[in-house]
Amino acid sequence: MGGSQAAKSFGELLPKIFTQCIEKNFKLRIFQQCNESQNNKLREEYENIKINYELFNFTNKILEYFSKVDLVITRSGSSVTAELINCKIPFISIPYPYSADSHQDKNAAYFEKKGYSFLIKEKEINTKLFPLIKSIYSDKQILNRLIEKQKNHSDKNVFFKINNKVKNLLNEQN
Repeated sequence: MGGSQAAKSFGELLPKIFTQCIEKNFKLRIFQQCNESQNNKLREEYENIKINYELFNFTNKILEYFSKVDLVITRSGSSVTAELINCKIPFISIPYPYSADSHQDKNAAYFEKKGYSFLIKEKEINTKLFPLIKSIYSDKQILNRLIEKQKNHSDKNVFFKINNKVKNLLNEQN
């Protein structure tokens, strides 16, 4: 998941990792956001390795995908990481290497330190992502531990609280 820059590079890098997973007989279902220009190439690659997949481009229905997944590979923007933590979805954070002031690196490092996610640098995808997925696939408790940590941070009432704050501010101005 991620914006157009993430979709493009993930579309180029992740099929190799998913191929390794299929070669090791991992049962995966992939929901991958990609650029429209990548649809045909990715469809062909995934059909060739016989992986269960669904490709999507920009969508306003991201929560539908959140309800279908156990793990997300994403960039490290503050919005998506906050959404994933609030929804208690474990994630592997791959910071955009050219983000302003390295803010994505900082976000990813913070959430990894808290135990909410994993961090892999983009240049490490080919060496570190498959071993991480393999360990998660072998030990489902790894994801459960992340979810438990996320519960300490997650606030399902956040939208209710924000709404009340806005109402209070509006009432003060009237």
